[in-house]
Amino acid sequence: MKNYKDYFVKYKNNAKKYLQEVLKKDEYKMYKEEGLTINDLVYECPNCGNKQFIKADDESYICCSCEAIYPVNRITFCDECQKVMVDSELPICKDCHKRKTGE
Repeated sequence: MKNYKDYFVKYKNNAKKYLQEVLKKDEYKMYKEEGLTINDLVYECPNCGNKQFIKADDESYICCSCEAIYPVNRITFCDECQKVMVDSELPICKDCHKRKTGE
């Protein structure tokens, strides 16, 4: 896995800036081609809960707040609410499961 130490210093609590400067994400182009904005690429971190969790490259998701790093194969998204899930074998998160089953 890549060493993100320098990135964590420069982009602490600024995941959007990381996406724009490091990954060269152009919000206008993204919106025009995919209907997405930079905000659509920033998620709530499963470790700290801050909305600073991004796909840093083809191998890793990182949190620009708590500096958590997860390999992409450990991350999935809830089919219902798109919440980030770690090592989940279910297609939906615990909250959506509770809402659907009443448990």
